[in-house]
Amino acid sequence: MKRTYAKNFQDKLKSYSAVAGTIIAAAHTADAQIVYTDIIPDSTVTADSAYYDLDLNNDGTFDFRFNLTLYPGGTSSSAPPSFNKVGVTPLNSNLIAGSATGAYIYPLAMNAGDTVQASLTFNMGSSQSMGSYWGGTAPYGNWVGVNNKYIGLKLDVSGSIYYGWARLDVTATANAFTIKDYAYMNAVNQPIVAGATTSVGISENKLAGVSIYNDNRRIFIRLQNAVDDGNISINNTLGQEVYAAGMEGTASEISLADVKAGVYFVSIRSQNTRFTKKIIIN
Repeated sequence: MKRTYAKNFQDKLKSYSAVAGTIIAAAHTADAQIVYTDIIPDSTVTADSAYYDLDLNNDGTFDFRFNLTLYPGGTSSSAPPSFNKVGVTPLNSNLIAGSATGAYIYPLAMNAGDTVQASLTFNMGSSQSMGSYWGGTAPYGNWVGVNNKYIGLKLDVSGSIYYGWARLDVTATANAFTIKDYAYMNAVNQPIVAGATTSVGISENKLAGVSIYNDNRRIFIRLQNAVDDGNISINNTLGQEVYAAGMEGTASEISLADVKAGVYFVSIRSQNTRFTKKIIIN
């Protein structure tokens, strides 16, 4: 079941209110699953020293702290200018995907469809600079003035590593941020696609003799043996289903002429088995 919580961190209250939802689980119990949490309503932080504590796997322990610093600056020509900063601190042994320049760490602002995985560079360090703004100078960091970007998160639970993401907006002057939702893959060392909310493309391919290929936006499926009560589904990287139908016999042909170019996952399911393959539509 998908767990969705409402949180108000401007008042620094840690109260939870569950609302209904669903997680689309994999067909086999050994498959990895994405655990997705929608924040209702979105939480916007606008006050100096206010923060949002994120419990990525909803186990009651906070894993990452997003914080806001607002310094109004002086009124004289010799006084320091105004300064705003949106920062994030990984708590405990957790890490954040980003780059480092000297003592400064800049978390990545990832796009939907990017993959949070072990090959990224993950950093520790307090108050990593998502975005900062000095009055009269150019902003610093990857997050200034962006909407619907994703931060890559690495969660350490007693030595077991899980990957996740959180989606945020940051204003053009870094004087406020909004956190909208987050998710993690509940299988150890399994990557997760930024923005993905359901478990597509991560599975045990148990059907034998399956061929799936794409030719000019037509998907051809061939099976070695017919399946009982089979079905086909095609999802994009955000978990949105673009096609679903039953599977009869050993061959199917599907047109994807109307979908956007990008990465898709074709899944064939039959009882407790399934086969999933990634395809690219140009």
